[in-house]
Amino acid sequence: MMETLSSLFDQTALRLGQKQAILFLRKGSMESRVTYASLKRISDRVASGLKEMGLEKGDRVILYMPKSVEAVMIHLGVQKTGGVSVILNPGSKRDEVAYFLKDTDARVIVVGKKEEEVVRTLDAKGLILSIDTESPFSEEKLFPSSLYWTSLPGENLHDPALLIYTSGTTGQPKGAILTQQNLIQDARNIIQIWEISERDILCHALPLFHIHGLCFALHTSLIAGSTMVMLDEFSGEHVNDILSQQEGELACTMFMGVPTMYVKMVGRLEKETRDFSHIRLLASGSAPLPPREFERIKKIFGKKHVEREGM
Repeated sequence: MMETLSSLFDQTALRLGQKQAILFLRKGSMESRVTYASLKRISDRVASGLKEMGLEKGDRVILYMPKSVEAVMIHLGVQKTGGVSVILNPGSKRDEVAYFLKDTDARVIVVGKKEEEVVRTLDAKGLILSIDTESPFSEEKLFPSSLYWTSLPGENLHDPALLIYTSGTTGQPKGAILTQQNLIQDARNIIQIWEISERDILCHALPLFHIHGLCFALHTSLIAGSTMVMLDEFSGEHVNDILSQQEGELACTMFMGVPTMYVKMVGRLEKETRDFSHIRLLASGSAPLPPREFERIKKIFGKKHVEREGM
């Protein structure tokens, strides 16, 4: 069988079953728990539902919605159909969304309740699927009547899987295609080099519409079988509190962030004394970290962070 991103996720889910895959926190408080078995079962159903909507292999699916368990499930379901995920910043303005709709010619547009009005006023050609991401996750939210999913034959490592828009230096954002092979190789490299395993618990405070939060954090965790403590949005206070926990389900072993996150976190910690000895990996990426901040992180967390660049 040809390995694809979704087949690797499913292999992990079948192996780990009732292990927690995602612990979702809203405003710093626990809201939803999702096991690997549930992740597979629901993403199967999402894939079936998308096919019933007419989605075909290679079709683009826009996700214009808040960071949520629902967004993860939709992305995984799109991957199972052979579709292409286009994950947008939920903070994108009307004219930006209009450009993305036209440029992608998306077959399906998945929106959160707050984002729905913007898309409907743009006379979008694609089918619009509106999902409530403001209430706690439940399986019934996503295609409750869909049939059981069976995987597509003929999937290829060179098939497009993800369309990410780069900010660019001139003109409109440029769409960059990443294939199944791109995503699998990137994830495997990170898992091997950083020795990520099912024993790890990742504090996930990054957005999903960037490569960092989606590929380096989400994909690697789900392939390796780690547990993700997923925050709905970044908060220096909430992340510091989570990373301080040495016992229990929120006792994280890894954190991936960007320099601005670390600056806010360290600024709050300089007048405190906390024990972070249980954390084995602090990673920073997407932008260079100034030398001064490097030293502050080393002093407060008691270890050097690892810098990485997506390219």
